[in-house]
Amino acid sequence: MGVNIAFGRFILLASFVALSVCTAMQCKKDDYIYYDLEGLEGKKIEIGLTPASSSYKVGELITIEGKITPQDIGLSDFQKLEEPTLASFYFYDQNNIPNIDYEAFKLVSSETRFNDDRTTYSIKITYEIKNKGLYKVMNDPSFSSHNLYSVVYVTVLSGQRKPRGYRGYLPLVFTNNNKTFMEIEVIE
Repeated sequence: MGVNIAFGRFILLASFVALSVCTAMQCKKDDYIYYDLEGLEGKKIEIGLTPASSSYKVGELITIEGKITPQDIGLSDFQKLEEPTLASFYFYDQNNIPNIDYEAFKLVSSETRFNDDRTTYSIKITYEIKNKGLYKVMNDPSFSSHNLYSVVYVTVLSGQRKPRGYRGYLPLVFTNNNKTFMEIEVIE
């Protein structure tokens, strides 16, 4: 009796494995391929650092905020746009780049979302200043060879199986200095 139960479990497990393998073999890798999103050349997203200043005090709150509209990306609407990917902003020690001073700032709030009718995507991130020093504010220095230090990644779904969609990135430009990073000084 015990042998029949064990054999039955083995048959059930083998059937499950065979079904999983057959299903997996039918999925092709190119079903999930995203192509480059064309038409982003020369486009940018404007963000601002408030309060607008180059010098701040320890304990002060600063906010990075901006909005993305469909026209910024060359779309008529946001119906097929997935949630944009925005990396955290970091505060790099200007005297010792590429070191991040993790203790200089504390994240107070982060709101990144579409509005109710999906006509704009809002970015609002607030930090509290903890230490004095000279800092460079940016979120993605991996494109520094292209003079891009802050970017947002966007994905637009095609509505088809192949290609699944299109991906690209847009520079985030601070309106305070018209650059993709912000240099600030924190005094006591």
